[in-house]
Amino acid sequence: MNLFHAYVYYPKVIKNKYIDNVFGAILSQAFFVPITSTFLTLFKLGWRWKAGFTIYFFLIEQTFLKLGIYKHQWWKTIFTSSILPISFEIGEEWFSKLKTQNKIITNLSVYFTFVVIHVNFLFYLAVNNFYRAGYKKFSWHEHFVVNGLYTLWVSIWYSLNGYNQSFLRSVVVLVILVMNDFALIKLRIIKVRKWEYTFLPLHLLILLLGRKVRDLYRVKEAGDKING
Repeated sequence: MNLFHAYVYYPKVIKNKYIDNVFGAILSQAFFVPITSTFLTLFKLGWRWKAGFTIYFFLIEQTFLKLGIYKHQWWKTIFTSSILPISFEIGEEWFSKLKTQNKIITNLSVYFTFVVIHVNFLFYLAVNNFYRAGYKKFSWHEHFVVNGLYTLWVSIWYSLNGYNQSFLRSVVVLVILVMNDFALIKLRIIKVRKWEYTFLPLHLLILLLGRKVRDLYRVKEAGDKING
């Protein structure tokens, strides 16, 4: 949506049209579809359920198009219908690997958890004019491109801290994150209002969550812990 302008959302929840568009995408791609995939995986529902939910999302998309809540640029509903079953299968396979404590899948799960936590906080800060990212005009298009890259980068450090958390490691990672922020501010890649009341507490909170996040996945029977 942001990089290739495939489609546009019009939920009309936020006054700023571009942020409103992103909010619509978040609800669809980061909330409803992942929750559905998780539901199918945890309850071990077969292909009939997957086909049913694929049809359901197909009908929802068609309804949104007719209501003007959603608009295709070059995207097609058939693309959505083709990709959903694949994403459901990936979710199921990912979970099976997670239960066997596959190191790559476990580490990626921890990393993506930090990405989700961080990017949602940043979305809130951006909507409330505490933060903006960019490289030329600081348009909202630029913001969400740079913001995504920034989140992917700092989440690496959050993950490293959570991997074998200690007070010293947390302090070192915090120093790196602070230096990183001020370097980006100095280079005018990000603009932060009241950094000490926004980004600093955010870093501290996520660093404190480090071990807790990793412990979600560090069990012999991951399925039992996650299902609980």
